[in-house]
Amino acid sequence: ADVYAIPTRDTEYARAEIPGKIFEPMMMGKPIAASRISDIPIILDGGKCGLLPRPGDVDSLAQSIGYLIDNPKEAKLLAAKAKERYFENYCMKQFERKINAVYDRLEE
Repeated sequence: ADVYAIPTRDTEYARAEIPGKIFEPMMMGKPIAASRISDIPIILDGGKCGLLPRPGDVDSLAQSIGYLIDNPKEAKLLAAKAKERYFENYCMKQFERKINAVYDRLEE
């Protein structure tokens, strides 16, 4: 895929979840257009790692996808930042490190 889209409607359920599928394109270094809902803006560093169209807004999503397709250099830059952010914060190695730090504090 040239662009990874994660369209989400604004529902109670969507506001309470983090879609696990957001981590796949981050890990692969693919440009992302994901709805601005839940913790997605935090994961994508406020839009520094992907575009954040309005949830449930088809036109906003289409514009974001079109922008990434029409601007390959910008898309590549966002994708690289997303990949870097994934490996610095969200990969299993980071989760292991964070969990071990909690256990280490408990043992003190």
